[in-house]
Amino acid sequence: MPILPLDIIINILCFLPAKTLVRFKCVSKSWQSLIDSPQFITLHLAHSLETDNLGNLSFLYHFCV
Repeated sequence: MPILPLDIIINILCFLPAKTLVRFKCVSKSWQSLIDSPQFITLHLAHSLETDNLGNLSFLYHFCV
């Protein structure tokens, strides 16, 4: 059982750079599924565009190619 609710975990992960997220996929199978999900990728991209953190666009590119 997670200590934090899933929506808070997702919110925190959206602030992280792509390189860190790729590393975090090794934490557990559930984190890997979450980070690889199209919904999370879309959310991460939207957050990156809102904050002008365009370095995170490589995360989207990594999964779309």
